[in-house]
Amino acid sequence: MKAIEPPGDARPEWEFLHELVFNVTGQDGYLSIEGLFNQMAKEMPALAGLEWAKIGDTGVQVQI
Repeated sequence: MKAIEPPGDARPEWEFLHELVFNVTGQDGYLSIEGLFNQMAKEMPALAGLEWAKIGDTGVQVQI
């Protein structure tokens, strides 16, 4: 959740990551922060079993 509106043409980091992955691999991949997180949760043991929709406003604790 963003705290303030970004200035000018600033964009969220996940959008840059999406473009980078697409330009390097040709794979369109995730199209939102939710998609990015859910993909990370599939690949990172510390996030196993989590989904963006399950985190809620207060977050969750994970063991790293």
